[in-house]
Amino acid sequence: MKEIKKIALLIGSCLILFFVITSGYSYTKNYLADQKTARELENAHKQSQILSDDLSNLGSFGKESSAENKKKYIDSVNQTLNDPALTEKTKATLLLRKAMILAVRRGSDASAGDRDEASDILKGFIFPPPGKTVTPYMRDFAVALFVHLQFQCCETRPFSSEIPQFYKPYADKGYSPRVAKLLVLNQLTESVSPPQSNDITIVANSILQKAELLTFHKSELQPEDLKKISDGLGEQIASIDSLEAKTYTDYIDTELEPLLFYAYGYDAYYSNRVATSAPLTAEQNATIDKGYDKAFEKFDEAEKQGVDKVGLNVMRLYNGFRYARSMDIRYADATKNPKMLGLIDSILSNINSNKEVKNIADSLFKANVGNTNSSIPGYFVGLSKKYPNIANYMSSIGIHSDSSQ
Repeated sequence: MKEIKKIALLIGSCLILFFVITSGYSYTKNYLADQKTARELENAHKQSQILSDDLSNLGSFGKESSAENKKKYIDSVNQTLNDPALTEKTKATLLLRKAMILAVRRGSDASAGDRDEASDILKGFIFPPPGKTVTPYMRDFAVALFVHLQFQCCETRPFSSEIPQFYKPYADKGYSPRVAKLLVLNQLTESVSPPQSNDITIVANSILQKAELLTFHKSELQPEDLKKISDGLGEQIASIDSLEAKTYTDYIDTELEPLLFYAYGYDAYYSNRVATSAPLTAEQNATIDKGYDKAFEKFDEAEKQGVDKVGLNVMRLYNGFRYARSMDIRYADATKNPKMLGLIDSILSNINSNKEVKNIADSLFKANVGNTNSSIPGYFVGLSKKYPNIANYMSSIGIHSDSSQ
């Protein structure tokens, strides 16, 4: 009996010891898990705070997109990017924001380095190196921004070196560098992930590329490419009301710029599709005018709501250039048309409204002297032969009528 009691006692002691050990292990495991969760939550809060602080700095530029505020933001985000505690996701978000601001042209001597740095950052998301994972959303965001960047003045390095794997096939077909570039950008835009195919910013960018191709390079396009571009543009302008804001969600990219590009796209489509078989009717001309007028009206509404005036005036500038070219071509008596004369006065007044806008306009004019038939700003420079007030302005910045052919 004593032996049985000893054995029972021994078994009981072992069970107690096992319980203590397992309980201790379980406690330790749960404690460590809790500690890990606490650290993860603390880090998640820190990353969120970093992005929130950066967004606040970004907001200062959004309220007034001056050269000074651009520099302040870039200096700030560069300092944040040096924080060793950043997660890859936070760093990627900051890099995309940095590229977005670098891509905005501000200042009299907009740095070529800004444009090239933005391009290199974005290509890292569009064509990530081995081992780097990029979400479809971030890639699509980068595509939209890269395409937008490539439309800005002025090219600082040959586009053929930017993404040669896309460029070479079009160059091999005999296309000029300009046409090849536009076709590449169109192809790149169409490479976004399926959920983004009806994103308003992505489609608006694509409309801009197609409009530019039809406006200035229709005769250079090979038949299959011409049909694809023309048909695609028609489908996109017809779908504009059904598009959604998915990649960009801010007011400018989803409400204002699409109107700007839509007006140009509608004009290009109907001017090149309809007017080839018969002159545009008064009703068709009025519909084309309405697209540009609606964009101007929307910009005026946005200014009353406190939207960045510099950014709005830059959009007014491009809308005015395109509208002036369009009216000059569509209306035989444009030089006597009160609406055309009022538009030109408005464009020149807008240019002189702010040093940032004037710097951009003057850069565009000087970079496109002689490009009457290949660029919108170049066409406006060419109008100096018909409109004395344009000629006077061009003369004031060193461009004379004998050089504006």
